[in-house]
Amino acid sequence: MNWTMPEHTSDLLSCWISRGGSKSQKRWWKLIPSCVWWSIWKERNGRCFEDRSNSIHKVKWNCIFHDGIVNFMSKPRKLKS
Repeated sequence: MNWTMPEHTSDLLSCWISRGGSKSQKRWWKLIPSCVWWSIWKERNGRCFEDRSNSIHKVKWNCIFHDGIVNFMSKPRKLKS
């Protein structure tokens, strides 16, 4: 078993598989990496260009709630196949 991060993003995404669940649940599961990366990207830009930074706890909070998964899921939208 390999306990290190994959070298390439595509390798990481190929590891992110969903087992079971409905078609809709699988679609939502595939959105999680994008939400995590978006939150990290926003934090990075804040640190590099706006001279602001958040604690790791705030980054995690943002990832899950503020600009991440829960916020995205709460907005009504139609998913395409």
